[in-house]
Amino acid sequence: MGNLSFTPPEVEELDYEVELAVVIGKKMKDIPEDKVSDYIYGYTIMNDITARDIQKNESQWYRVKSFDTFGPLGPVIVGKDKIPDPQNLNLKSYVNGELSAPQHKYGYIQFTGNILQL
Repeated sequence: MGNLSFTPPEVEELDYEVELAVVIGKKMKDIPEDKVSDYIYGYTIMNDITARDIQKNESQWYRVKSFDTFGPLGPVIVGKDKIPDPQNLNLKSYVNGELSAPQHKYGYIQFTGNILQL
């Protein structure tokens, strides 16, 4: 697939990790937590890229995670019916065939309803 991200010239220390992304299927606002799953279309993966050297020098994290190409998603959306328990996923990140970042066991996905409700 080629290089999906580039390093801006001002960034010297790049870091990345795999994340589970929730794909919302319809408009939602002020939804009770117990109804949030009705609005989830499915899930995909995200490569969460961070400029660590800039992060160490700035208190605001927006810039260190928002350079062009710093949040690639996909390439597939898996319907929520295919992943009945997203809390029980083990996601791994590989670069050039080698495991490159710590595995994620998604224990915090239980907070998804609360986060999406906000």
